[in-house]
Amino acid sequence: MKIKTERLCDGCGKESIRKHLKKIRKKYYCKQCSVKIRKDHRKETYENSDDKERIRELNSELKNKTIFRERRKKRAEKIILNQSQPPKPKGSKKTRVDKNNCFITFQEKRDLFRILMNRGIDPEEAKERIKNLVVKQREIRKEMITQNKSEEEIKIKRQKMIENLWRY
Repeated sequence: MKIKTERLCDGCGKESIRKHLKKIRKKYYCKQCSVKIRKDHRKETYENSDDKERIRELNSELKNKTIFRERRKKRAEKIILNQSQPPKPKGSKKTRVDKNNCFITFQEKRDLFRILMNRGIDPEEAKERIKNLVVKQREIRKEMITQNKSEEEIKIKRQKMIENLWRY
């Protein structure tokens, strides 16, 4: 005996696969008919109910919750997108860059300060030595430029001055 895979819809009479039919009140309906039946049932229950205002309130609360969730998701997506992209510079401020290599970076200053403090030098005196080093570097750079020295020679001289300060 063969099992029937198709059956007629009790609403519209179309033949469809049994798997796609839905059972409502002991009858089988296709998708379109079942949707229509559910919509009609909702309208009837709403019209027959005594608490129409309460139903409206619940519907508005539900809508507000879904809107709130959607907004939260959009914000989270924006944050994720912003984190994946590098930050864009704001304004037209230009950062000051010393192209003459006569400066000490913050890390170098911090390291020099620690070394001088470990050797027993006062903090103020250590700061003065670091400032004097920067001033000397600028003066020596100007002198070497007037003597037409190359950039590489100037960099080497700068490194030697820093090493001398570390040894001192």
